[in-house]
Amino acid sequence: MEDGVQRFVHNENIALYRRLIAESEGDPSRDEARHKMLLRLLGEEIAKVNKPSNGQTLAQLLSTVLTFATVVA
Repeated sequence: MEDGVQRFVHNENIALYRRLIAESEGDPSRDEARHKMLLRLLGEEIAKVNKPSNGQTLAQLLSTVLTFATVVA
């Protein structure tokens, strides 16, 4: 049960970070430090959900995270 709750929280955090990043993208006076922090937090949250499985390298995991961040940005 706890795993389901944790996955829910991670998914909600990801949705929140994506929304905040999208809002930041459209703001011409955005705070670059905050925007970068949101991208980092999004990447960290995605990494928590997509923990490396057996045989998955760190490089593959980072590639997945960067792909998500690129899609959002």
